[in-house]
Amino acid sequence: MNILILPGDGIGPEIISVADAALQALDRRFSLGLELDRQEAGLAALKSIGTTIPDEVAAKAREADGVVLGPASTEDYPSTAEGGINISAWFRTQFDLYANIRPSKIRADVALAVGKATTEGCRRIAVAAFELAMRRTKRVTAVHKANVLRHYSGLFLKQVDAVSVDYPDVTVDKVIVDAMAALLVRSPEKFDVVVTTNMFGDILSDEAAELAGGLGLAASLNAGDDHAIAQAAHGSAPDIAGQNIANPVAMVHSTAMLLDHLGAKHVDVKLTKAGRFLAEKTDALLVSESTRTSDLGGSCTTSGFGEALVASILDS
Repeated sequence: MNILILPGDGIGPEIISVADAALQALDRRFSLGLELDRQEAGLAALKSIGTTIPDEVAAKAREADGVVLGPASTEDYPSTAEGGINISAWFRTQFDLYANIRPSKIRADVALAVGKATTEGCRRIAVAAFELAMRRTKRVTAVHKANVLRHYSGLFLKQVDAVSVDYPDVTVDKVIVDAMAALLVRSPEKFDVVVTTNMFGDILSDEAAELAGGLGLAASLNAGDDHAIAQAAHGSAPDIAGQNIANPVAMVHSTAMLLDHLGAKHVDVKLTKAGRFLAEKTDALLVSESTRTSDLGGSCTTSGFGEALVASILDS
């Protein structure tokens, strides 16, 4: 299994190093046969090669089984003509990554999937949601604004209904987006897989992340039919880059999601087990103040968290 690792910008190299070390430890523990290839993309590549997405990196990404991508400081990029290609947008467009899955934990898991408002876009994001629900608690909530955006949300709901016919074991309910914003605060345990369109998903996933403890915990998986990229939902935080204080949990959880996704795709029990094991070990470290970073009220450094995680993976 070939995994391409791209550190990205800002705090990216610091938090990616934790994810990289965790993958190496998991490979040793579970004999996964991982081939990890670390390359430069973003500002570092722009400085050395003249483009944020070198041709060699693009080719490697297309051949990889999965990509672990650090955050990008796109606001610091020059124009596309000058080599400043938006990394995240490039991957999502070139690889047709139509499903953006964002888990959040507060008393229950909330996974939000983001799709396009076209018939095909809505259909396939609905399929992604129902497939995810079948591996979880078989509950899907479709969030919409059909009472106002009748055509936009109506198209989305029509496809959700059509897809639901093929998943009779999955319970489906529908919630208007403004009500959903309140319900996520009031009773998040009522929801499991939440499927919605792009703007609503961006807003609700940030809300869910804050309920869970902040964007430092906001994991994300961008998935399509042929490719999948692990990328934390937060930004590159250049103001704290190099200080060894960034929270790597979102990046690590995104990596765990990638392993779980690849395990399901390739029917590889070891990959699935490794992904869930990584998520469990990461969560276990958040219990103690000594292994939480400062944004969560702890005293741990980025590298210190990585060292504790690797030790936990190998010693348990």
